Amino acid sequence: ALESGEVDLVANALPPSQVERLRSADGIEVAEVPGLGYAHLVSNMVEPRLALVDVRRARAAAVGAADSALGAERAAVRREVDLLREGLRAHASRTGSALQAAVLVAVPDALVESAGLAGRAAGPWSSLADVLAGAVMRAAAEGALQGGALTDLREALASPPVGRTDELAALLDRARALGVPPPQYGAALEGYWTSRAADEAGIDLLAWDVTAGADANRGTIEAVYRYYADLYLEDPDLEWAGMAALIGPSFAAGFFDLAQFRGVAERLQDLPLPPGVRLPPGVEDLAQLGEDELAFYETTLLSMQKEIFGDMAPGHQAYREGGAAALEEMAAAGVLPGTTAQAWRDIASGDRDRVAAGNGALLLREQYEVIDDDYDRMRAHAPSGEAFTWALTLVGAPSIPGASGYPDVFPLEVAVETPGPERLGPWDNPAQGTAHVTTPFPDGNVADFDDRWALIEEDTLPAYRSLLDDDPGTVRALLEQDVGERVEQMRTLPHRLDDIAAQLADWDVRFEQ
Repeated sequence: ALESGEVDLVANALPPSQVERLRSADGIEVAEVPGLGYAHLVSNMVEPRLALVDVRRARAAAVGAADSALGAERAAVRREVDLLREGLRAHASRTGSALQAAVLVAVPDALVESAGLAGRAAGPWSSLADVLAGAVMRAAAEGALQGGALTDLREALASPPVGRTDELAALLDRARALGVPPPQYGAALEGYWTSRAADEAGIDLLAWDVTAGADANRGTIEAVYRYYADLYLEDPDLEWAGMAALIGPSFAAGFFDLAQFRGVAERLQDLPLPPGVRLPPGVEDLAQLGEDELAFYETTLLSMQKEIFGDMAPGHQAYREGGAAALEEMAAAGVLPGTTAQAWRDIASGDRDRVAAGNGALLLREQYEVIDDDYDRMRAHAPSGEAFTWALTLVGAPSIPGASGYPDVFPLEVAVETPGPERLGPWDNPAQGTAHVTTPFPDGNVADFDDRWALIEEDTLPAYRSLLDDDPGTVRALLEQDVGERVEQMRTLPHRLDDIAAQLADWDVRFEQ
């Protein structure tokens, strides 16, 4: 710029060596050099007005020219990339079309049938291109030619019919043929296996009304436990079903005997209680428990049985008919949560430890996920909930040989100090000390999950597993019995109230001086 005469002032960062060279350049004056190698250079030009020109204008012009050149280069590169991309896209399209025409795949019956809607030929084995076209044709045909059938399918899958097994089967077949993702037909899949289980059990799902009471539902109550028993008798790896069938009659007996709780309450009122032992509030009121209160507890207990069947029966029936593959479809559809799906994989493994663990996981799900809220609702029911569930804990006894009731495993224990001085003169007072009293009452409440699960882990489940390992013949013999007869054996009939009264009189006292 200086040599051309366009400017006479340059501001730039220069190394010291160049500054020294400029000092001796002809016609150039080094005006100042502040700092390392920073030079203000002034040219002694003839035209002084050029000295006013800002060197930054020249630099901007140079940068602009360079940027224009760079932009042109970028545009050229971009055009080359676009041409290359279009070429690759065209090549991929030609390759994909060739592969679709060359590869033969199995064609679902539904697509073979639908091919005629558009005048195309299709067979059990067709090219991939024809299969894809057939799927589109079928969707269009069902949506346009059949008055919105796909919309109907979507609605039916979201809200499937209850208890109509054939309709559910047809609905699932259609969804699978159209390639509907499993999560979208999960409700129909669960409904189908529930309906199949009910069919096998002889239960009419549409007529199962828990509000009708225990007597009206007696056939269904017994059918549920008969179904569980048959599952175990067919496949002993289904240990949860065997345990449910064994313990079920004692649970069912409670459905029919709720009115007997009045008699239990009357006998509790007559008990002389030592100091430090108190019954839960409201126990005395159980003797006058009203019909509405009894109906609430009866309906709740019946709904618990129905909820357990609805949660457990679909998986058992799917495994019974379709094996592990049917369970994996349920898992893919979201019907079986992750832990439950793994429990079924363990059961299907055939490994004894895994089978036991899988059945244990189902038991935990039943108690915690399925019916725990029902227990909570009963206990919180005012004014009798706390007293009622405590009495249920007191008299409940599992119908599994070797298993004990809650008061036998976790009895309420109290320590009572006897009155009087510790010493009578120089001698100890033999009448003074601590009486350790073991009561016939439960130190807990089965309506509380932790208390209930403690009983299962400590006593009920070990007794059942011991029976499976040491005496499987007894298990089979019990499960082959008539369910109704076993229910009657477990009922708290009037003569059993005397047994309960004797149990309530069984106190153990240990004196410690």
